[in-house]
Amino acid sequence: MSSASLSGALDRPDGRVTPRTAQAMSRYLLRMATRTTPFGLLAGTAAAGFGDAAKAVLGTAHTKAAIPDMNWLLTLVERWQREPRVLHRLRVVANDLATVRGGRVELAFVSLAEAEDTRAPAAVSLRHSAPVQAALEAAAEPVSFPELAESLRRSFPHAGGETVGGLLRQLVKHQILLTDLVPPPDDPDPLGHVLRVLSGIPHEDLPELSELRTVHDELAVYRGLAPGEGRQVWKSVTTRMRRLQPSRYLIAADLRLDARVTLPREVAAEAERAAGILLKIAPPTQTEPYLAQYHQEFLERYGTEQPVPLLTLLDPATGLGVPATYQYPPSERQATSPPQPAPHHPSDRDGLLTSLAQAAALERSLEVELTDELIDRLDNGVDADAAPDFCDLFTALLARSCEDLDSGDFRLFVHDMPSGGSYAGAYGRFARLLGSADELTSFVQQVRPASGALPVQVSWRPLGGHVSNLARAPWWLRHRLSVGWFDDRGCPGALGLDDLVVTASTERLHVYSRSLGQEVAPSRGHLLNCLSAPNPVRFLIDVAASRAAAQPVWDWGSAAALPFLPRVRYGRSVLTPARWLPDPSLRDGPDLPLAQWADRFTDWRRRWRVPRHVVMKFMDRRIRIDLNESHHLDILRRELREVPHTTLVEAPDADGYGWLSGSGGAHVNELVFPMVPRRARHEAPRQRPAEPAFRLRSPEHSLGHAPGSEWLYAKLYCPRAAQNTILARHLSRLVAAVAGEVDRWFFLRYHDPESHLRLRFHGDPTALAARLLPALHGWADGLRRARLAGTLVLDTYHPELERYGGPAAITAAEEVFHADSMAVLAQLATTGDDPRVPPELVAAVNFAGIVRAFHPAHGAAADWLLAQYPKDEKHHRMFRTHRSECLRLIGPGTAAGPPPGLDLSADAAASWRARSVAVARYRQVLRELEHGDKAWGTPTHALASVLHMHHNRLIGADRTSEAQAQAMTRGAVQAHQDRANALNRPASRTH
Repeated sequence: MSSASLSGALDRPDGRVTPRTAQAMSRYLLRMATRTTPFGLLAGTAAAGFGDAAKAVLGTAHTKAAIPDMNWLLTLVERWQREPRVLHRLRVVANDLATVRGGRVELAFVSLAEAEDTRAPAAVSLRHSAPVQAALEAAAEPVSFPELAESLRRSFPHAGGETVGGLLRQLVKHQILLTDLVPPPDDPDPLGHVLRVLSGIPHEDLPELSELRTVHDELAVYRGLAPGEGRQVWKSVTTRMRRLQPSRYLIAADLRLDARVTLPREVAAEAERAAGILLKIAPPTQTEPYLAQYHQEFLERYGTEQPVPLLTLLDPATGLGVPATYQYPPSERQATSPPQPAPHHPSDRDGLLTSLAQAAALERSLEVELTDELIDRLDNGVDADAAPDFCDLFTALLARSCEDLDSGDFRLFVHDMPSGGSYAGAYGRFARLLGSADELTSFVQQVRPASGALPVQVSWRPLGGHVSNLARAPWWLRHRLSVGWFDDRGCPGALGLDDLVVTASTERLHVYSRSLGQEVAPSRGHLLNCLSAPNPVRFLIDVAASRAAAQPVWDWGSAAALPFLPRVRYGRSVLTPARWLPDPSLRDGPDLPLAQWADRFTDWRRRWRVPRHVVMKFMDRRIRIDLNESHHLDILRRELREVPHTTLVEAPDADGYGWLSGSGGAHVNELVFPMVPRRARHEAPRQRPAEPAFRLRSPEHSLGHAPGSEWLYAKLYCPRAAQNTILARHLSRLVAAVAGEVDRWFFLRYHDPESHLRLRFHGDPTALAARLLPALHGWADGLRRARLAGTLVLDTYHPELERYGGPAAITAAEEVFHADSMAVLAQLATTGDDPRVPPELVAAVNFAGIVRAFHPAHGAAADWLLAQYPKDEKHHRMFRTHRSECLRLIGPGTAAGPPPGLDLSADAAASWRARSVAVARYRQVLRELEHGDKAWGTPTHALASVLHMHHNRLIGADRTSEAQAQAMTRGAVQAHQDRANALNRPASRTH
């Protein structure tokens, strides 16, 4: 069952066993005895619970689970679903991974049952003819194949029935259309699903179907036999399966243990403590560099408010394409390397852990005990809300007996198996086998992510058939996204890729459902790696993971490169076992005699005090070996040569497995604890808005304004230190020179990653090209000659419609940008070189003026500012330092005009007043749109964005500086309000 090839080698007629076969058999025996990962009949699973007293009964009536391997079944399905006699019994739906481009329909991710998961996916490109377009539109929702064929025949009467049928068969063959013959990922009986779908087919149309029913029946008989008693049935069913469809993989088998296990509640408490400590001391999580790079490019292109349809975003022609490192299909983007810290400046955490490891090595100690003082020093300071919404803690429980468990005499060995990005992933394919799917589903659905996002389970059909065995899992969550599988979007909770949009905050990317009007948190329901998933799926999982915190797994940081690392223990929990990195000289070639290699290994082992019993480990593969046994050494030698990153970790004391004993003695165990943060279980469900919180752009608004249109957008690359000089002394000359050609313009400061100024001019396209562009060239050339600037680049301007009220408000917003740009140029020319006036103070004064122009009613501006900018003690110090200047320049009134104390020039004062007029006009436009229910966003959000961009123009992108300016504005307004309240309060009288 585990290896047909090894079984065949052992059944040789001459009875001879080769050394290679003997070693392979030894590996299987070791795997059977020491590795707990379920695989055939070598290891099994059971559900455990908690109670007042420990109980562990391990019987012999184990239950086998056996279904056709998905490689075999899907290969059969792919062949049959192209047959006309079968296809006419099926329903089909359009594959939402298909893309129309340049007159062709393309599919870059095609799952092939017989393919290996590591290959590049087959890509499909078909002509997007009118019949193909009609077929995809008609199959947007599930439809029976005969109905679809009849619809096409009516639409294209000149096409014969065979022509229509041939076209649709091609679409099915290439998975442009998906059929319901492919078993859905949550069906525990995939072969039964195929038989149910084909139940009405006459025998003469598909004679093989009776053989398939026999396979189903024989597998049921096999499952009913005790382990070791099904050999004849196994041979019969596998022979029959090979006749139907030859395949390397035939049956996927698992074992449900006849085990009744109750653990003391103290074991659960210990697991919680271990997980809590690991989360508390985990290193700060970092977004993957490729996703951080993509996030910055998203902000550069779309800003912080624009929702972009997921599929539009990931298309390189209509959006940004996919992030670097994505493979299915390959990304055109090059990954950028994150900055590396200087090797002589390790973090405090790395330094502490390295010193602990080296001290253990010098003291010849295998263990470091975590004390409360060490935990405080390692504490990452991350808020409790940053804990993962769901995680599985993988452990081994060690105790000599159940009595020892009850008395608290046990050890919990934590395994380094991160489960981030999945909900109940460890239980996916075992849930039905264990009979605990409903209970676990109820547990999972209690999760309330700290972000308020709605958990959505994502399932995709993998590239290869065999790996699809791991993708089978119940739908744990109420909402699901099925990619590459036939799915009915009309079912409750079913979402599609075309329903999802992407937005960005300054911290990270976000995914929203248009139909639900809520942010979603995509996750897997299994532990299948998403690196080989379709790009949209990998992107969704990556985005969800980018906000997640650490996992409850020990991380040595930079100390991980040391040749020896000690065990780390906290209380009864071993957070990580002792570990040794075999010397590179042990990864020899096959020519070195075993005896000579063994001598070299013995020297290394003695030097590093490696114990006799260790676990040979690579990723999640763990096999216990005895270093005093020569054939175990031979296995280790081969492993080091073939898998160079194999490590050795200490093996738990074999006596510790005594609590779980059966007729065959003690059994190695692995306990998987599903965990959610306590806050995630007890918060009330968040209410979803009835309507989506955003609006999508029309196609014409999505294209932007390219060079040659009514907007000319230029980027002038220049050092940040030179920007004030350019703005205060040079840009006004260009603006004056082209005033007759431009009705509005504005500028921004930016860094992407090089510093530059963004200049945007609006006017007649002919005038912009004929007169503005030469003037811009001459002006920039002068700056280059003066060594103030470098490259000048033209680009496409994409207005931030979502941020500033939508298409109907963007012109009024741009007039505010224009007026603010003029005001900033004039102010920089007046106050830019005055060291006595901090730029944050100037920004604060401008903030007050803009808000008062936007909210002219008595007290409205003050109320808005105090509500928008809560007091922040860290930045309030800036107000206290400049309190007198703030109170003098930001007066107690509501006037939006320039403050007399700022000593502005006449031009600066005039531009301030012009800006106030533009801001008031903009507010009126937003108010009218709001009353007509046509506004995008809220006036408060739009005003906050105007203030943010004013700071950008005056000072640049600097969060600390902006927060200080906000604190100064708030402090002055609050102080004036407090004084007014004190003056208006009735005087107290003494009687």
